[in-house]
Amino acid sequence: MNLLLDTTIMIDVVRFRNQRNELLAELVRAGHRLCTSTLNIAELYVGIRAGESARIESLLSGLEYHELSASIALGGADEEHLGAKRSNAESCRYDCGCDGD
Repeated sequence: MNLLLDTTIMIDVVRFRNQRNELLAELVRAGHRLCTSTLNIAELYVGIRAGESARIESLLSGLEYHELSASIALGGADEEHLGAKRSNAESCRYDCGCDGD
């Protein structure tokens, strides 16, 4: 499955928070492909702190990039508005639907 990472997850990875690095490694070992949107990349660089550039580049080098479509944006919004409770693992995954996965 392709998993679309949001900016919050990527910031956690770059700043070594909430064991996100371990979570993403576990997802990759389970066969998932990690993706992000071009909007998330822009947001990541807007909030960059001194010394984070190399870690951001390292993270992005392992991700596939996808344009953010209206259907993906609306799908995420619908999930949030429904008040869906999500675990740590579920909070970083939203199937981006790329390549028919």
